[in-house]
Amino acid sequence: MLQEQKSCGGQWYHCVPWRRLREAGGVATLMMLFWVVFTWFDPLGIEGATKKQSTILFDRVAAPFYGFGDRPARDGIAVVAITDTTLSNFNATWPLPYAAHAQTLGRILAGGAKGIFVDILFNGERAGDSLDAFRYVLDEAKQMDVPVVFAKAGESQRFQGPLKDVERAEVTWVSERYYPLHVEGSGSREHEEVSHAGAHSASHVEPPATAAMYLFNRLCVEQKKLDRCPPNVDPSEFEHELYMRWGSHYDPVQSSVSDTSKCRTFESSWQSRLMEAADQAWRSIFAGLTPVFGPAARQSCFYILTISAEQLGNHDVIDLLKDRIVFYGTDLLTQHDLFNSSVFGQVAGVQAHAMAFDNLMTYGDNYFRGSPEIHFAGMPISYAELTELGLWMLMAVTTALIHVLRGSHHGDGVRLAGWIAYVSLAVILVLAVVDQLSVRADIWEAFPFLLLILAVGVFSSLSVKIFVRSSIEKNPNNIWLSTAFSVSVISVAFVVNETILHWDSANWFGFVLLYLGSREVAEIMESQGLASFFFGRRFMRKDEAKNQHLAD
Repeated sequence: MLQEQKSCGGQWYHCVPWRRLREAGGVATLMMLFWVVFTWFDPLGIEGATKKQSTILFDRVAAPFYGFGDRPARDGIAVVAITDTTLSNFNATWPLPYAAHAQTLGRILAGGAKGIFVDILFNGERAGDSLDAFRYVLDEAKQMDVPVVFAKAGESQRFQGPLKDVERAEVTWVSERYYPLHVEGSGSREHEEVSHAGAHSASHVEPPATAAMYLFNRLCVEQKKLDRCPPNVDPSEFEHELYMRWGSHYDPVQSSVSDTSKCRTFESSWQSRLMEAADQAWRSIFAGLTPVFGPAARQSCFYILTISAEQLGNHDVIDLLKDRIVFYGTDLLTQHDLFNSSVFGQVAGVQAHAMAFDNLMTYGDNYFRGSPEIHFAGMPISYAELTELGLWMLMAVTTALIHVLRGSHHGDGVRLAGWIAYVSLAVILVLAVVDQLSVRADIWEAFPFLLLILAVGVFSSLSVKIFVRSSIEKNPNNIWLSTAFSVSVISVAFVVNETILHWDSANWFGFVLLYLGSREVAEIMESQGLASFFFGRRFMRKDEAKNQHLAD
């Protein structure tokens, strides 16, 4: 080996023939072509299907860590829902009389709520039913300095009587994945708008804010009435739609108002949360083994305390609302006011409003959002897609480098590849650690996240080094090492997104499958003359002649 290195200059890169370099370029080009076709052309809808499943997986893995800490925002929020049980208990049908709504709002005020959002549209006087029923409870709320915000859907709706001067907020669902914070110009991309019962606009907020944003502005930005409000919020940072994050650890007091025996229950320690995340990942990845291990179970108990309206006849239940922001709405089978959640399945619209408010209280202006976009040749491209492209280019270059060094046994090349992996991972993970320590005042609160970051860093560094060395010196087609390599890359990307970027989920499932598939195709084409496919036989003959001359 030493004699071979001396004969070609003493350095490993002096020993690499141009044919190898051109073939490496072919490998990288082929992988980039695969990514473009898969991501932008989406043949047979494969990219869309894998992105949906990838979103579900990572949302479920992240859910156990949502709200981790001594004082989660969840403990200051509650939902009071009119259910089918409520109608049966009141011996009534929908819609309920205005007096029944006023009575429920009065009970919420009596419980000591700090704010109320009413996710029900009141369209005016009805035969034998007057809006004057709200007059007393609204006067009482004003005296107690408790904001009561009503749902408003569009400019065509006109409020009458005592509701004429109430605070209102507008809501329009943008998609099943995003919650709009503003009606106009709320996001970075265009989505098909789906009307949703329960939206609301405030005349003093421009552009009009939706329910969660209105309450957050009212109680945390303008007046700071809540002790759980995030510090140092910049009002200008709420331009983009909110990408909803869900928590799986429901409010402990939920068991006092409903049967939680069928709910998934885990301890609140960070060890238990890690085990829950691993369990969800296992069940989501191996969904075909559902008969053996059971389904990737959805959480049956909603993250935020949810009370059925008829239960407010019990003073002990009313007391649970003290110092909470209460979202009052419907959860009726006939209303179809639903929002899709990867953790809970379908939830009532009023619960989605509450969860969006919880997201704002938890993250402040660093909430998860749809990634910003740029337009290229009239086509919108998100920063998340560009980040995915950058990672793909890194993997393509790594694969090409492996192709150049394959079978050479040159220690310098192997060490170079290893150092590139170590330095890149170290820089990214150090940034993630610094971010966690800057946003979490308690070191113990950040401990599970730091442990996760360390585990991802160690796993990624070792898998990349083992993959590179094995691919160069031993087994270039080891499917398990290839999988570990691609998983290590997306693990680092996932940690960075969870701690720093806070963008919506990328298609990491498709990323791994595409890498394995494109690399396998590149190997097959190489064995059949990859260089001739990309660069023609003329270059091949020149290299063959050069190699023969060196051999002579």
